[in-house]
Amino acid sequence: MQKQVNIDLKLLYQWLLANKISLNCAKTELIFFHKPGHPINGFDFKIKMNGHKLIPSDHIKYLAVYLDSTLSENYHCQQLS
Repeated sequence: MQKQVNIDLKLLYQWLLANKISLNCAKTELIFFHKPGHPINGFDFKIKMNGHKLIPSDHIKYLAVYLDSTLSENYHCQQLS
């Protein structure tokens, strides 16, 4: 899975360059969604985009909404309060 993701990200980056679209790899975030109670632990994912290693996060901010890895809205509610 890791190999295929890296291949797809490389193709995506090449497509972005060909279409003159910029992407700030330093600001690119990675999150793995999973069911509550079934965390993805023990895996050392080495996913890179244009030489920058993407480190998985437990939550991300997207369009002023915080998404956590289980899509439970708990982290978003904590940030609002």
